[in-house]
Amino acid sequence: MMIGNKVLIVIFVLSGLFTGCSAAPVSPTRTLISIQFSAAAQPWLEKANQCSGSSIVNSEQRSSGTQDLSQTDLAIRIGESPDTEGKAYQVGTESIVVIANKQNPVKLLTREQVQGLFGGQIRNWKDVGGRDSDVNVWVFAPGEDLQQLLGQAAMDGSPVTSLAHLAVDPQVMIKAVGADVNALGILTGGLKTADLTVLFTVADEPVLMLTKSEPQGDVLQLITCMQK
Repeated sequence: MMIGNKVLIVIFVLSGLFTGCSAAPVSPTRTLISIQFSAAAQPWLEKANQCSGSSIVNSEQRSSGTQDLSQTDLAIRIGESPDTEGKAYQVGTESIVVIANKQNPVKLLTREQVQGLFGGQIRNWKDVGGRDSDVNVWVFAPGEDLQQLLGQAAMDGSPVTSLAHLAVDPQVMIKAVGADVNALGILTGGLKTADLTVLFTVADEPVLMLTKSEPQGDVLQLITCMQK
């Protein structure tokens, strides 16, 4: 009789263990979403991460000219490109602005003056109402979306001066112009700091998310969230 009771106890304990194992939650599989982004579009990555839900975002900075939709789920850039293939979805708007140091006495430029300054025909600030000082022009690489937009909207396709300094990303542009009273550059309006002043608005451009084909599942949910 005592042996029978022990057997029943063992069976009860084992039954509880198996029940506990079967009730253990199963972790859902997390989707990986790859995103290529231009330097100017970097601030939009924070919202993309917020909109990713349970998915994991793997991001890679690439100039808009080297973004490859066959190698990524999504690409983010500022402004439309005539070479863009696939699907494009607007998730916001950015102003493209010409900037100078806040201590620069020049506070406004015309489109013609912008052309002359970036093109190298105007090399001294006194020619646009400023001090008798050389203009230190800062630009981005030709493949960057901001540089492309400057060329299309303000330069009529003309090249920038060969004397221009090259900024590898907006942070370098902000630091360079903010530290030099004679500097001139371009930026998105949302990134302007207290050290800078806007002299000219080149254009208001869409922030685009690009996909190779019609988005589905978690990618579609992320884009929809970004558009809200």
